[in-house]
Amino acid sequence: MMTVSERQSIRVPNLPFGKMVDENGHPNDDELNFRQALVGNLQQLFGNNGVAITQHTAADITIIQNNQNQNGQYTCQFGTLIYDTDNNVLKVALDNGGGQPIFKTIVTL
Repeated sequence: MMTVSERQSIRVPNLPFGKMVDENGHPNDDELNFRQALVGNLQQLFGNNGVAITQHTAADITIIQNNQNQNGQYTCQFGTLIYDTDNNVLKVALDNGGGQPIFKTIVTL
């Protein structure tokens, strides 16, 4: 079973280590794979119709807001936008006042 982070659709690939071009200046396979992944993901995120927000279920959003690294620090950054597919709303991660992220629904007037 995949974790929430493994199901995320937008990923920025890691820059490959080592030589990225051959002796003739042509990109090697690692460089080509990196570039294809980066450009493909950016095209998903920044489409012709605007920025695409990552979509998650309400259960996944709870996991994301409560996720902590090995040092006990929350991994979700304040200001993170997520589309809640269960409730059909856009949410943003805010500080709950104690340094913990909490997702709040963005309400339109």
